[in-house]
Amino acid sequence: IEPDENPEYNGLFMTRTIDAQTNNSWGLAFENTGAAANHLDSRVDKAGIDSPADTLSPDGGWYHVAMVWDGALGEHRQYINGVETAMATGVLSRQILQTSGPWFIGYDDCCGGNRDFSGLIDDIGLWNQALTGSEVMAIYEDGLGGTGIGGSSQIFQITDFVVNPDGSVDLTWNSDPREDVSYAVLYNTDLETPVELWPDIDDGVVTGGETTSFNTGPGFTANGPDLFFVVRKN
Repeated sequence: IEPDENPEYNGLFMTRTIDAQTNNSWGLAFENTGAAANHLDSRVDKAGIDSPADTLSPDGGWYHVAMVWDGALGEHRQYINGVETAMATGVLSRQILQTSGPWFIGYDDCCGGNRDFSGLIDDIGLWNQALTGSEVMAIYEDGLGGTGIGGSSQIFQITDFVVNPDGSVDLTWNSDPREDVSYAVLYNTDLETPVELWPDIDDGVVTGGETTSFNTGPGFTANGPDLFFVVRKN
């Protein structure tokens, strides 16, 4: 969320046209108004629930937000970073008949004002069933570890790469800060071989926090003129 760039109501993932109705809001928004500033607003069939004030801080950081609607039970819940922040009962208790208009990412199509969200949005997912709280938490925790909603991407981004005078290589990557996490560092001399067949240098590198560094040991560059590396979470 960009600092000081989201006044009032800013759509994250919203539509206003369900079941051929207009101004029938569904979805998630970042709201920054009055005493209830900096909170998550989620809506089912126009009725909204809000997280407590200042649960979404416009500090340039990332948040995982989710909304769950159970049409069988008539329940509506919202989550921030895997934790339930508001819920309501007695909401719409039936299936959606049709979506008659678009869903907007980073925008709310209402009220003639500027409801654009200022910030970055990534890894949006939709389900055809109501997720449980534990399932929402698992998705959030997977994201911390670099696994996307589709369950793929166990390969981590190497952010720094240094070849030292002794022939060793220093690698640094973005990592999962949880203390029970470890990584395998793989290498190869070409990109044609599938990553699954690359040999590992070390398959038990313990996380160093939000970033982890690893040294291959002296003389490693003697393995070939072209070296490629991959970090994979165990």
